[in-house]
Amino acid sequence: MKETREIKLLDRVFDAWGNTGLLDRHLVGLLSSRRVPGMPVLDAANRCKDLAGPDQAVVSGFHSPVESMCLDIMALHGTAMIAILAARLIPDTLPE
Repeated sequence: MKETREIKLLDRVFDAWGNTGLLDRHLVGLLSSRRVPGMPVLDAANRCKDLAGPDQAVVSGFHSPVESMCLDIMALHGTAMIAILAARLIPDTLPE
């Protein structure tokens, strides 16, 4: 379901578009440093598919290598995800 919606967080207003119903779910944050040694990367790969249940969604920028890897794995498992775009990545117009 494509829609737009304003959300208020910490006295600031943000625009959301896409399936904004995901914002009403329990949200789980995914953050990672850009530089991570090998073992934590393997642990993240093994655990990321279990991050979100049916009433949850994972929130991340999906910018770091570990976040990007988790994005691919979670997409294969049908995990609901919310991508936070950096201001410079937000398009001037919304996609159709």
